[in-house]
Amino acid sequence: MQKRIGWVLDVDVQNFFDTLDHQICRDLLSKRVSCGVIQRLVGKWLNARARGRRRAT
Repeated sequence: MQKRIGWVLDVDVQNFFDTLDHQICRDLLSKRVSCGVIQRLVGKWLNARARGRRRAT
């Protein structure tokens, strides 16, 4: 069985999360994920990305 591919998508998401409101991300995450460990881990990841970007610029 062969499938034809009509298009290819190439996306650079390196700065994607820097443009999102992190509080909105946390609120949405808390509605979908009940595990506090995962919520804290994602929160720390968002904070680390934000701090890393501030130092680099």
